[in-house]
Amino acid sequence: MEREITEIIEMSQRGEITTEQAAELIAALKRDDNDPSKSTDSTPEFDSLGDFISGAINSALAGKFGKLNSKLGNHKIKIDLGDSDGDNDIKVSRVSGITGSDYEYEDNSIQMSSVKNLHFEHSAVFNENQVHASSLKNLYISHGQMTESQIHGSSVDDLKVEESTISECQFHGSKVSSLRVSNNSEFSECEFHGTSTKHTDFVKSNVSEVQFHGVNLAHSHFENCKFSELQFHGTSFNKAQLNNVTWKEGKVHKCKFDNCTLNNIDLSEFNITDVAIRNCTLNGNEELKNYLSKY
Repeated sequence: MEREITEIIEMSQRGEITTEQAAELIAALKRDDNDPSKSTDSTPEFDSLGDFISGAINSALAGKFGKLNSKLGNHKIKIDLGDSDGDNDIKVSRVSGITGSDYEYEDNSIQMSSVKNLHFEHSAVFNENQVHASSLKNLYISHGQMTESQIHGSSVDDLKVEESTISECQFHGSKVSSLRVSNNSEFSECEFHGTSTKHTDFVKSNVSEVQFHGVNLAHSHFENCKFSELQFHGTSFNKAQLNNVTWKEGKVHKCKFDNCTLNNIDLSEFNITDVAIRNCTLNGNEELKNYLSKY
């Protein structure tokens, strides 16, 4: 618990969440720690913060919200809550039901709020948004882009991206469930730190210059993808599947592969150090088999 409290305090000091939000999260953590009904099974350090924040956020947001239900036409979305500088500042609110094409959902600061059912298609953008201590559910982007957005201390559930570009986004101290990037999407220059990203799917996409530090990629699926300049540090691959994936110019350090299936994996120019391989199935690449047999 001490590590999680330290992370929350640091997020508050960096201005990612307010002192009030930090106090709420720490209080929720202490309640969970003192609850004898909670399981005592140990979990990896890198996963605990993301899972804890998800539970705390969803519990905090289970109360009453100011309701903001928006269904707008094909123009820039503006949710006016009285912010003097023109940007949108959404606090302790519920936003849902925004669908359509050619949207620009940008420059929003979302704090302690619930945002769900955002479907953006054909030239729609989700840019320069900041999501702190909030719940984001059912975000679908097709033929659009998501750039320069920050997801800090939040819970993200069901984020689907098809034939789109995701770049320069940060996922810190969060829980991201059911992230699916597919159909020739470009996923680049993003950061995942201290985040649980279980059930992540990358299919027929290019992934480049992405950092995974202290991340849980359990039950994830990577197929027909090109990885370049990726960094995996302290990352867990449990029951993950990697099929026909080319990895170039990257690093894998202090990672765990448990009960994984690796088929036709090309690790050209990839630097692998201090990895643990257990009960994995390796097919189609004798060089990979021979290399990993040393560990």
